[in-house]
Amino acid sequence: MNRTLTLLLAGAAVALAATGCGPSGPKLVALSGTVTFKGEPVPAGYISFLPPSGGGTQRVVQIKDGKYDTAEMQGEKGVHPGPCTVTIAGFNGKKEKFYGQGKQIFNPVTEQYTVPDGGGKKDFTVPESAGKNVKIEPTSDD
Repeated sequence: MNRTLTLLLAGAAVALAATGCGPSGPKLVALSGTVTFKGEPVPAGYISFLPPSGGGTQRVVQIKDGKYDTAEMQGEKGVHPGPCTVTIAGFNGKKEKFYGQGKQIFNPVTEQYTVPDGGGKKDFTVPESAGKNVKIEPTSDD
């Protein structure tokens, strides 16, 4: 009975480690690049990388003056390699009450992207159509 339980626990530990739920989690890779809208750098915003279920946790990177770099993230730096859903939100960068990064300059856009195993550079171009009928919502409560 003890041998069976030991084998089951060992198998569960291996399965958890393989899915990124173990103590060290899945490896993270460095990714950086530019984000443009209407041919101009996006002044402020964020990019989130959401792996498929079981592939790691969502990682969020700030956009500053049209550039993002996972080396500037707080805490663990990097994103999970592999397929993910990327969401980009952009703001005018003019901080004011209730708008911590300024007001939206386009509606958030989502696309599929595969982060290379070694990380690297990836530039994103937000389509002009995202700037139509922009729904401006408060982004902070100060």
